[in-house]
Amino acid sequence: MRKTRIIGIMLVFALLLAAFTSFASADGVERTSVTVTSSWLNSVGDYPKIFEKMNKKITIPETPATGYGTVKGKYGNYKADLNAYMKIDPSGNPQWCGIVGKYIYIACTEYASVKNGKGWLLKYDLKKKKLVKKGPKFNIGHGQHFGYDPKTKKLNYSDSFGGGDSVYEISQQSLKPVGISIKEWNRMIPPNGGSGAGQGGGFTYDKNGNRFCSIGYGNMKGSPQGIGYDRKKNRIVLVSDHSIAAYDIDALLYRGRYAEGSSSNLTGKELLATGFQTGKELECITFDSAGYGYVITNRPAQVLRSSKAMY
Repeated sequence: MRKTRIIGIMLVFALLLAAFTSFASADGVERTSVTVTSSWLNSVGDYPKIFEKMNKKITIPETPATGYGTVKGKYGNYKADLNAYMKIDPSGNPQWCGIVGKYIYIACTEYASVKNGKGWLLKYDLKKKKLVKKGPKFNIGHGQHFGYDPKTKKLNYSDSFGGGDSVYEISQQSLKPVGISIKEWNRMIPPNGGSGAGQGGGFTYDKNGNRFCSIGYGNMKGSPQGIGYDRKKNRIVLVSDHSIAAYDIDALLYRGRYAEGSSSNLTGKELLATGFQTGKELECITFDSAGYGYVITNRPAQVLRSSKAMY
């Protein structure tokens, strides 16, 4: 049977040892699970130095910013602005976004009930900036646990935020769950039989269908929000309220400190970070085929587009 490699990255705050673990999932395919801790992340290359310097410069206003407009990427070792691209239906609280073909999907929660998990998906034509469909309401958790797998061409959702333990496939037409994916659920459970955190965080997939899961983001400024994948540059990209960090996947896993038997650091180009001087909360990032980043905010509900192909 052809072997595939599923890489799940769980970024946790506990001081655990990072290790490669091979295991056989329920379908008999050998996979590799990678657990990355925040303590490790903070020791990779120039990461602590970049963020320590950047965080000192970012000031957070007491009152969240409102209004549409450019968000300046002024700090870090990579500079890029986020320009206003389009407004989002204001009836919900945008939490996740993902580009699939010519569409961008956006997960929204009810403003008054983020904690009880009610929400829906929006489907926009990205070029026309036009709402194609607003999906029905369902239990959406915090709205950040979605990911599109380019290998299976499926949009998946985990309900673990609300205490569930299932993974659902989302119909890209009806925008509602159409069934539990047992195979995907098996990919999301930690191979060591841990707490289930592997399916509790946000997640994304690379071009080969390898899966990356996130829970904590080290010392990025603000609360951790989302994780995305830049196909053009082959990077996983983490988003906090006020900063974005991009990691070269090959360097991170196979040549950086995390690689077994290696003590080398990532170079500046392999670890890029941008700090934004804004009172808005950056929620999630997704990329088009040209490498432009699209970021959503909820104050107000909008999509921002990077001023250039990023990272």
